[in-house]
Amino acid sequence: NESSIGRISIIQIANKSGQIFLFDIIRLGTRAFGEGGLGFLMYSHKVLKVLFDSRVKLTALFHEQNIKMRNIFDLQMFHFLKFRRKTSYHKGLGRCLEEATPLMNIQSSQFESIQKIRNKGLRLLSSGGEDLGEIWCKRPLDEYLIVYAAANVMVMLPMKDAWERDSSAALIEKVAQITEDRINLAICDDKVLRPIPRRG
Repeated sequence: NESSIGRISIIQIANKSGQIFLFDIIRLGTRAFGEGGLGFLMYSHKVLKVLFDSRVKLTALFHEQNIKMRNIFDLQMFHFLKFRRKTSYHKGLGRCLEEATPLMNIQSSQFESIQKIRNKGLRLLSSGGEDLGEIWCKRPLDEYLIVYAAANVMVMLPMKDAWERDSSAALIEKVAQITEDRINLAICDDKVLRPIPRRG
C-alpha cells in the first residue's frame, strides 16, 4: 500500500501456497529490500509479480527506494483488455473481484468474508477526515488495516488464474508488455503522477 505518491508504507505478498507476507516499510526501510529479501524478489525475472493498478505503486517504489520491479503483470490492465468490449473504463479491485469470483476456486462464504473485510477497511480509510498518507504511516497501524491489506493481496493470483484459463498467449504477453511500458513511462515522467480513472 502506498500512503501517498512517493511513500510506500506496507508491501503485501501472497504466493501460490496461500501464504501472505506483510513488510512494514515505515519501520524496516531499506532493510526490507536487503536483509528482508524483497530486493531479490522484485528484481527477479523468474518470479512473476501480479499487481492491481500498479503504476502509482511502482513509481513510488522507484522514487523512494530506487527499485524498479521486473516481470510484472497488472490485473487491472488484464481486465480492461480482456473485457474491453463490455467496459470503457478501468474498474477498481472491488468490481473486478465481483466479476471474477464465479470463475475463481473460492467458496461463496470466503468471498463474502473478503468483501466484508475490504468494505470495513475502506470505511476506516475514508472516515475521520485524515489524509490517507497519515493513516497508513501511523504506527502502530490499525490491526484491521493489516487484515484489509492481506485480504487485498490474497485474491490476486486466483483472479489471474480465473481470467487466464480462456485467454490467448498473445493477450497475456500484451498485458505484460503494456504493464512494463506504462511503468517505464510513469517513472520517466517529471509530472506528479495521479491514479488512472476508475470506478468501483
